[in-house]
Amino acid sequence: MVVEREYYVQLSQIGKENKITNKALLGIFEDIGGVHSNIAGLRNSYNG
Repeated sequence: MVVEREYYVQLSQIGKENKITNKALLGIFEDIGGVHSNIAGLRNSYNG
């Protein structure tokens, strides 16, 4: 299975040398983890 998403980075998430900040990259990874969890069927398993 292949899932494609586009991510847009705000100007405030650009650090020195015009590179994405670690915080912005972590946010993207968190979103990818959420998408994977939804596909795997684990969406609400921890919400009680």
